[in-house]
Amino acid sequence: MDLTLQSALSPAALLGHASYILLILSMMSDRMGVLRLLVGASAVVAIFYAVFILNDPVGTFWETLLLTVSVVQLTRLWLADRRARLSPEEAALVEGRLRMRSRGAGRRLLDTGDWVALPPGARLTEEGARPEALWFVAAGEVEIVRGGAPVAVCRAGNFVGEMAMLEEGAPASATAVARGPVRAWRLPYAKLARLATAQPDAHGALHGAIARDMRGKIVGAPPAAPEPAE
Repeated sequence: MDLTLQSALSPAALLGHASYILLILSMMSDRMGVLRLLVGASAVVAIFYAVFILNDPVGTFWETLLLTVSVVQLTRLWLADRRARLSPEEAALVEGRLRMRSRGAGRRLLDTGDWVALPPGARLTEEGARPEALWFVAAGEVEIVRGGAPVAVCRAGNFVGEMAMLEEGAPASATAVARGPVRAWRLPYAKLARLATAQPDAHGALHGAIARDMRGKIVGAPPAAPEPAE
């Protein structure tokens, strides 16, 4: 059959185009559940196209296999969400700060790090040294000290040590010290480095939460002291 503009835009051909459009859209999604759903939808459209338009058993077989894999993966994601259990402090991080819709993905992220209870005076970061971990303060207060002088306080809901994530290898610009007992979630940077490929949804959620947290810190920061007159 000769390929013409009219044949390429026929209703039958548009069905085939729709399959590829859905596949392209799936590659543009940064959410695994949406990606799987669009791939499955693409396979369904392609099966109709292969069966009723092309009469192609080989294409039908491969598209059916693709649909089957997509359904299995979506089922796994759904089961992981159903089975995931989050404590109130974990929900505050996953659903409140990270705004992750998938509880299963949130559970996997939490299990990558660990919850710790810090005594008064414990240091989360050291000025001039690369932080060993990203911290999320769930309870208590952390004093930020730069050049020996207190400059800010991080409270429940704040991240500490985030600059090393945004600027790989960047040293801490200040020392972070627990004012009193602190409850925090800790994610070692050795594990964080693998998060982008192992858990892309969680990695993106972390970046978004840190950006919002930094904006809140900047907006809530006291105005800079005026320069002394000469």
